[in-house]
Amino acid sequence: MKNRTKKNRPKYNKTNYSQSKKKQKKQRRNPLPFLLIPVLVLVLVLGARFLITRLSDRGGQGKTDQTAPEVSTDEQPEEKMSVHFIDVDQGDATLILSDGHAMLIDAGGNAKGTAVQKYLMDREVSSLDYAVCTHPDEDHIGGMDVILTKFDCGQVIMPDVESDNASYPHLMDVIEDKMIRTMDPVPGTTFDLGQAKCTILAPAGEYEDTDLNNWSVCLRLDCGDSSFLFTGDAEEAAEQDMLAGDRELGATVLKLGHHGSSSSSSPDFLDAVSPTFAVISCGKDNDYGHPAEKTLEELKSRDIKVFRTDLQGSIIATTDGEQITWDKEPDQSWQPGVYKGPWGNHDSESEEGTTEEVHKIDDSETDSDAAGDRSATDSYDYILNTNTMKFHFPDCPSVGDMADHNKEGSNLSRDELIEEGYSPCGRCNP
Repeated sequence: MKNRTKKNRPKYNKTNYSQSKKKQKKQRRNPLPFLLIPVLVLVLVLGARFLITRLSDRGGQGKTDQTAPEVSTDEQPEEKMSVHFIDVDQGDATLILSDGHAMLIDAGGNAKGTAVQKYLMDREVSSLDYAVCTHPDEDHIGGMDVILTKFDCGQVIMPDVESDNASYPHLMDVIEDKMIRTMDPVPGTTFDLGQAKCTILAPAGEYEDTDLNNWSVCLRLDCGDSSFLFTGDAEEAAEQDMLAGDRELGATVLKLGHHGSSSSSSPDFLDAVSPTFAVISCGKDNDYGHPAEKTLEELKSRDIKVFRTDLQGSIIATTDGEQITWDKEPDQSWQPGVYKGPWGNHDSESEEGTTEEVHKIDDSETDSDAAGDRSATDSYDYILNTNTMKFHFPDCPSVGDMADHNKEGSNLSRDELIEEGYSPCGRCNP
């Protein structure tokens, strides 16, 4: 047995030991490159596929024989603006939504304020950029005090004319209490609503203070190639003043003036606007005979498609700036309204044997009128407003706006009333 002596033992060398350890570590790391090879191959394959796809896409561009993917004809255009003609019975209310901005044109009568409020809330409207009070008739501004109370509003646009109805002071109180800015409707004034542009067109003339309809704020709304014209209750006199101006009146959609009455939408005005569509806002079976047969005939002869809130409820038009889509089909009935008159038919003769020429109409008589008994005003040729010193036909819409204490009936002749200091109403032209 060989005796291993100290002399025969391998000598410990610190340098050799360290190198040996490093060599062992290096040998343990050697398998890693082999593990990375599959990963590198996968990356190369994916990169090659991506490059081939991109080159293929580029190569296909500009080839006229390339088959494009089909687009469904049912797909709605991208919405830039929507116009909501809200059904408020015999009245007007229109909501415009554009890129998160909102404008309300009128708000229906006193009884419709809450309904308009709900309509706005259902569409997640939290505030209004603009509120347009076209003119101070109750069926247009009656609900606006509710709206301005419930919603913040940047600016109110309204004509500088007052009314003696109960709605007007309530509206002015809210505007004052909330310190809402007001804008005078000067023709030619423009402002933006999101991507839409609004241009004020009227009132373009001077009218009697009692001629409220012709004081209506009229404005044109443009969104790309789509345009809407809103005319409040503007009648032929106001239409002629707009025609005399040099501003563009043509529009794709015309909101008919005065609920489709024969006093508005004159042939010259319709020809200048030349709309593809018309919207009539009026109440079902209303007493005024809206829309008038004459107006419907003018629309039909021009092949203008008609939408009506009295027959179809609220109506929504949506545009992408190029085309307009509707949530309903145009009405095909061409059914005119039937005139009943809020105060009787002025064409009928006065009752024989009436001896009183001027009579104060008291509250009890107007109460019976509201219940359907029209005898209090049927007996008179004219109804007088002792505050404004105007005389009206009994069926004039202004009669309904009068305060009872200012209302008198008269069988005096037209000339006699003028001699007494009264002047004829500009709306019904007695």
